[in-house]
Parts: sequence; structure tokens; C-alpha cells
Amino acid sequence: MTARPTPETDREDIIITKGKPTHWVSQEFARKLEHERDEAKFDLDFRRRLGDFQNKTIDDLTAQLDEAREQHQILYEQTGNTIYEARKQRDRLAEALELFIEEQCENRPHEHSEALGNARKALQSLTPNV
Repeated sequence: MTARPTPETDREDIIITKGKPTHWVSQEFARKLEHERDEAKFDLDFRRRLGDFQNKTIDDLTAQLDEAREQHQILYEQTGNTIYEARKQRDRLAEALELFIEEQCENRPHEHSEALGNARKALQSLTPNV
């Protein structure tokens, strides 16, 4: 603690009146109390500013997280739609290929039988349910 002068303790003695009796407090004791008060005010101000900074940081991070969640949802929907469309197209192509293979087998059962067999295997690997 420093013995710095303060406006409240520039006088030699301080009179504290609470109720009827009057108390005299020494200048050094008053300075110690004022110094503790000033330190407490500084600490409180620092903690308030730190709390404000932390709250702002949390708010900023929450906003970033919300934005990332929105972007994730958009990408998830786009990817899901793309996969769904690709599966639909694959199924349509598989049906067309199956019809083509059946037609070729009916019209020319011995011609290109190996190629048709390979096409049928490829079709089965693409669409296990077809």
C-alpha cells in the first residue's frame, strides 16, 4: 500500500459522524480504507469488463455456430437431394438396361451372350434389388 494523498484524507484528522457520537479516525487509517476501496472498485470494474468481453465472445461464437448449423443443414439437404436424384436415375437406367438385355436375349439368344451376361452382372452389382 502506498501513502499517496487522497482528497478525502488531505486533512489531518477525519470526523466520522454516525448517529450522535462523533468518532475521530487517524489519517493513516483513513488512507488504508480508501486504498482498499479504490482497489475494490478497480477489481470490480475489471471483472465487469472481463464479464462483458466474455459475454460478447460467447454471443459471437454462438452466432457462428448457428450459421454453421444452417450451412450444414443446407448442404445436407442438397447432398441428400443429389443422392436421391442419382439413385432414381440409376434405377431408371437399370430398368432400361434390364429391358434391353431381355429383348436381346429373346431376339438373339446365342448372339453376344457373353456380353449380355456381363451386362447382367454389372446391373446386379449396381442394383441388388433388381
